[in-house]
Amino acid sequence: FNNQLSGEIPSEIGRLINLEDLQLFNNQLTGTIPESIGDLINLNSLVIYNNQLTGEIPSEIGNLINTDFLYLNDNQLNGEIPFEICNIGDPIPALFNNKFCPPYPDCVSQNNIDSFDTSECFVECIDGEEVELWGDCYSIEETTELNYSYVNLGEIPPSIGDLINLNYIHISDCGLSGQIPTEIGNLENLVSLQIYDNNLELPDSLDMVIDSNLIGEIPVEIGNLINLQQLDLRNNELTGIFPIELTNLTNLSSLLLNGNQLTGEIPLEIGVFQELVSMDIGNNQLTGEIPESLFDLTNLNFLSLSNNELYGNIDSNINNLSLVYFLDLSSNNFNGEIPVEINDLDLFFLKLNNNQFSGYIPNEFCAIDYLDLSDNQFCPPYPECISEIHIGNQDIAQCWGDLNNDDSINIQDVILLINYILDSYYDEQGDINQDEILNIQDVIILISIILET
Repeated sequence: FNNQLSGEIPSEIGRLINLEDLQLFNNQLTGTIPESIGDLINLNSLVIYNNQLTGEIPSEIGNLINTDFLYLNDNQLNGEIPFEICNIGDPIPALFNNKFCPPYPDCVSQNNIDSFDTSECFVECIDGEEVELWGDCYSIEETTELNYSYVNLGEIPPSIGDLINLNYIHISDCGLSGQIPTEIGNLENLVSLQIYDNNLELPDSLDMVIDSNLIGEIPVEIGNLINLQQLDLRNNELTGIFPIELTNLTNLSSLLLNGNQLTGEIPLEIGVFQELVSMDIGNNQLTGEIPESLFDLTNLNFLSLSNNELYGNIDSNINNLSLVYFLDLSSNNFNGEIPVEINDLDLFFLKLNNNQFSGYIPNEFCAIDYLDLSDNQFCPPYPECISEIHIGNQDIAQCWGDLNNDDSINIQDVILLINYILDSYYDEQGDINQDEILNIQDVIILISIILET
């Protein structure tokens, strides 16, 4: 290194299979990186920065799993970076100041990406026959799916709407920004539209920004996609209301809009989604009561309305959702008693925590595998089969037994109840078992409540 070596790297270099370090930086080498470089499986370092190398990185570079230091920066390398580069030992290869084109593998840092000269990346697509997306040409006639994960794409070009034969779009964790183009409503053959983020936190050492942050409202034009069966826009930063136009999508089996900033009420027409199996609209800012028509979704298996600002009682028609095994209503403002009809459901997972539910916990909840009832106003006594962890903290100020209205149940209430019994005085607050008679049974229950709490 640090000489004036010129010419190309010979392909015969691959014969040096015991080589541990190859450092040719700060020279005047030209040509391409030979594919045989992948034969040097014992390399600890490959340092050839600051030369005049051109062409693409060979995919064989992924064989260098023992290479902890890879420096190819400050050359004129171009084309797409092979995904195999992420197999090497160096978690953050130095590739900056080259001419690489998107899409980029997930191990390529944002600092590297920002340095790339992409002026030669945008290819000339055949007008009327091809569409350019993210540096590639897609045939209008033959392209039926787009599938991207863990690459940096940026904004979604409006030209995506020209790929009229698309039936499948899957773009996850691709650093998307900007808005969903209205032209997406032209894709009437779409069966699945998934543009989401998994909210995976990658190690800071990778220096990567691949979280999707789509903004703006959900385009009403998505309502044109009447063949759509899957709509997944979760974990972006979408705003605005739940578009009423989405209720045109009567073939939907999966609706995932959780983790956005949607506002307004759940449409009254939500019940038109008769084919819906999974619905998650949690972690938004939705308000209002649950529309009665939601309980017409008899094919639902999975329902999450968590972390919104919903309120009101739970309708007794909840037993219409006979196939639901996962129900999450947590972190809202629901109140009232749990309808007995909920016991008709064969639930595996139930979260009602962080609401204002009151009344008593039914014994049938003992059969639920995952249960969280904490931070409500459920009254004791609680079913013995449900652990304290699942019951958590309860505000029992409104429960039976607080005869002196001091917002607590204690020995003073017991004394007062005994006096009521001796004086043949009836007080509904002391009728713990609600048999319309004050007697020793109410005293025993009240004492057990105090002992449990």
